[in-house]
Amino acid sequence: MKGLVAASGIAAVISCASVQASTINFNLLEGTSYGSYYSSLTYESSGLGLTVRALSDTGGLFDDKLRSAVIGAWNGLGVCNRDEIVSSRCSSASHSIDNSADSFLGWADYDMLLLSFSSDVSLSGISLGWIGKDSDMSVLGFGGGSFAGFGPNDTYSGLGASGWSLVGQYANVSNTAVNAHNFVSSTWLIGAYNPAFGNAGFSTGNDQFKIDGLRVSLPQSGEEPNPVPVSGTLALFSLAMAGLGMRRLASSRS
Repeated sequence: MKGLVAASGIAAVISCASVQASTINFNLLEGTSYGSYYSSLTYESSGLGLTVRALSDTGGLFDDKLRSAVIGAWNGLGVCNRDEIVSSRCSSASHSIDNSADSFLGWADYDMLLLSFSSDVSLSGISLGWIGKDSDMSVLGFGGGSFAGFGPNDTYSGLGASGWSLVGQYANVSNTAVNAHNFVSSTWLIGAYNPAFGNAGFSTGNDQFKIDGLRVSLPQSGEEPNPVPVSGTLALFSLAMAGLGMRRLASSRS
């Protein structure tokens, strides 16, 4: 399946932002060493700064609290989360960005990269340097002002209520244009497809990929980004995430 699949009605509540003035590319392997792990990575391109961190839902009694993870640099950036360190010592392909599960140990995790830019951007393209079994992807943008970070009790199911909006669910990503509605933010989440953000009907538990590049656009001066309130997306987002615990339990038993 190709193309953008988003929560129903999202196009009606996320308006198009300004005509983009300039495009900036980031090579995410720049400054990294093959096979090395990092708690965070920083980049600069055309005067725009970017910090990349990793997270996954590996905390708490129900394995649903968001926790930091480490970034691995290979043919692209991957994620080694806390459960994967225990179960496989982050061997391939567990050090990719994935939504894998371990039915024996009883966990199902969804890896994501947190992108923090030095100013607002419209994320417009993502390229992958390595793909395992599948490469379906979820993309979110933060629309709640200045992002203060995740707390110890934050979960994917609570992101909609804390300012995050679903930008899109994408199938078979390789070198793919994203964000058709030009959502603008300085803070983004990119990760393995998670049906909690809106069930697009894609398969899950088999997505494995590493990201090697990003393309962003700067909003034109004087234009107001995302002028339409995102409250409607939050309502849709909350509905889409109902029953998250049941989905995770089913995934861990499959």
